[in-house]
Amino acid sequence: MKIIGKLGQQIRTWEEWERPASPTKHWVPGRSAMEIARAFFRTGVPQLPAAVTSILESHARFAGFVAHTARPEHKTDLPPHGSSGPRNHDVWIAGTVGQTPACVGIEAKADESFDEPLSAKERYGNDRLAAGLDTDMPERLATLGPMLFGASFSMSDPRYARIGYQLIAGLAGTAIQAADDGAEVAAFIVCEFRSERTEVAKQEKNARDLEAFVGLLPGGHTLRPGALVGPFHFPASTFLVHPVDVFIGKVTVVVDQIAG
Repeated sequence: MKIIGKLGQQIRTWEEWERPASPTKHWVPGRSAMEIARAFFRTGVPQLPAAVTSILESHARFAGFVAHTARPEHKTDLPPHGSSGPRNHDVWIAGTVGQTPACVGIEAKADESFDEPLSAKERYGNDRLAAGLDTDMPERLATLGPMLFGASFSMSDPRYARIGYQLIAGLAGTAIQAADDGAEVAAFIVCEFRSERTEVAKQEKNARDLEAFVGLLPGGHTLRPGALVGPFHFPASTFLVHPVDVFIGKVTVVVDQIAG
């Protein structure tokens, strides 16, 4: 597997990993940005973290997955492609299962939240529109919500309004990027890092938020430890060049087992 940077350069050590937008805050031991970099170089050479390999092997659609390239801080445009910006995958992985293209999008977390809830994003967007300022956030929520949840989606329903924005952006971005890459199957994986530096209460809230999100998706799936759930099917549309099945999973990595 090759790890490729934003400028097309090959990343050969975790220290060369692409930095996040706020490196002074996030590029420190125990935070997700640095720990996901270390996880990909735990043996000194680039390879999938063992926990990610294990969860992929939990489902037949990913059994035998071979990663070819990984791209830290990879960006995927989200509809309506305006001022709200792209989905920023912490790592985007392209590979194959046999001869079939398959992709994996990783959302790395220590104890950071999944961003503001959709209700706050909608309120922010409406306030900007009322002030005559540029934003496409209300239109984005109105597009991504039905894409993920179907006709039942409504911002007036508190179950949806409480969802962290990164979850809908992550799942939608995984489906869109996989289709752009020519893959018909993909996985959206939350990779959580635990250490003495992380707060248990925050991680427990993240776990509840992720479980609630999965429970609202079509199919009545329940998140199971160490296993992929799904698939969640996304038909071809104006922003999906072909249908994609996306699975969801979560893995937990103890930081000290990687960083020492």
